[in-house]
Amino acid sequence: MLIVLGVLTAGIFIGWLLRQKSALEKWINYGILGFIFLLLFVLGLEVGSNEKIVSGLGQLGWIAALISFSAIFFSVLLSWLIYRLFFKNKL
Repeated sequence: MLIVLGVLTAGIFIGWLLRQKSALEKWINYGILGFIFLLLFVLGLEVGSNEKIVSGLGQLGWIAALISFSAIFFSVLLSWLIYRLFFKNKL
């Protein structure tokens, strides 16, 4: 855990030093996007190679869909309620 915090702190410090270098920002963003895609690919490899996950994917899929639908539904409902209570008369 200390290694993770150390790497994070080093990244923050280096980012602070390079904050004026706008030309580097473009390449850093490409690098970050590339690493995210790489991590997603490796995660897919790990999931695909795990027999337990692959065999239970149908059941896990329905549970994940239910959780996702519930989260979206209640987020929209709460957002609509907050808009009606606090912002509708002010716009």
